[in-house]
Amino acid sequence: MEFAVWNHGVFGGADNAEKEVAAANFPEMRLFIVNREVAGKPQTDVEGKWVVASPATVGSFSAVGYFFGRNLYKAIKAPVGLIDSTWGGTEAEAWTSSEAIDADPDLKAVADSWQQRILDFPSALQTYQQKLSEWEKTAEDAETKGNVAPPLPPTPKDPRSNSWRASGLWNAMIAPLTPYAIAGAIWYQGESNAEFAYQYRKVFSTMIRQWRTSWGEGDFPFFFVQLANFVPNNKFPDTWAVLRESQQKVLDLPKTGMAVAVDIGDPHDIHPRNKQEVGRRLALAAQNVAYGRKIEYMGPSFKSMRVDAGGLHLRFTHAVGGLVVRGPSPTGFVIAGQDQEFYPATAKVVGNEVVLTSAQVSKPVAARYAWADDPKCNLYNKQGLPAPPFRTDDWLVSTQGSVRTEASKIW
Repeated sequence: MEFAVWNHGVFGGADNAEKEVAAANFPEMRLFIVNREVAGKPQTDVEGKWVVASPATVGSFSAVGYFFGRNLYKAIKAPVGLIDSTWGGTEAEAWTSSEAIDADPDLKAVADSWQQRILDFPSALQTYQQKLSEWEKTAEDAETKGNVAPPLPPTPKDPRSNSWRASGLWNAMIAPLTPYAIAGAIWYQGESNAEFAYQYRKVFSTMIRQWRTSWGEGDFPFFFVQLANFVPNNKFPDTWAVLRESQQKVLDLPKTGMAVAVDIGDPHDIHPRNKQEVGRRLALAAQNVAYGRKIEYMGPSFKSMRVDAGGLHLRFTHAVGGLVVRGPSPTGFVIAGQDQEFYPATAKVVGNEVVLTSAQVSKPVAARYAWADDPKCNLYNKQGLPAPPFRTDDWLVSTQGSVRTEASKIW
């Protein structure tokens, strides 16, 4: 979500960024960027200022946020204000209050680990000072003898300022905003939680509930982006597929919506640049869920399955007008029998169903679609929205049963 419209630092540079910035002329759109900070306790204020959406201001703003707001403004024809409170590459636990985390034993273990790191930091500093003193003597001796000095000992980093610290970003960048009246929130995150992808469904839903409680506005609309396609260096080949499923499970919460992005990512870039379409899809969800407009905002979503003559018949919601295949035939479907071994399926659209068969599976019982980190998939509805990945089974998947017990080792 931090990825900016224009190229600012590590994150930034949406498609056609120069033209997008030049065309930004929306006096009734206002933007506010929250300065990035980490805190140990909830704060009461943030640094930043409201500015008009213009060529002078949108370049450093969240690309997804800006394109979402632009689409929403054009649709509802009313002033729109956007608060950009983002920090790229962070975990959901960092954006969740300590009260919510401590209420769940699984999540509390992570927070406790962070607290232990903080308590251990003075000792780590002392050890570093000792190593530094020894290094200085060794380096001086090497210099005297004309030898190469050894490398400096690594400086310990203060865990109190780590952006992954449990509740650290909630305290500094979200809690101060809770007195502010809002219409809803958009969220684009998940990669950093992929190591524990199955647990993410608990983490994410906990965070949403806590935000709603803290704002005191009831179940305000909350829209999020499902992970795009990518080829990460994962231990398991379906880690991102499991995380996408965890994201979709959150749709069980009221007034939520999901923008599917599995068809518009970049397999070799974790920061794909087509943020315009991501923002558009989020805005569709907002128009339907938040503003009650009867428009389609989701791609064909798995509804039910029946077995017939050795094949599987899948039915979908969000498919008014029929299913659309971008290509000769549907791709990305696999089926399995009771042995839980999946094989590529021959798929065809029959009416409002997708029928799956495979010569390698005589008695299929389960199907999956786009179940991979970087899947090949081409199923859409008439409105041009992609089908989200899904599975019909409840078999064991990667990271299921894996529960975090300590703070991340990534710094």
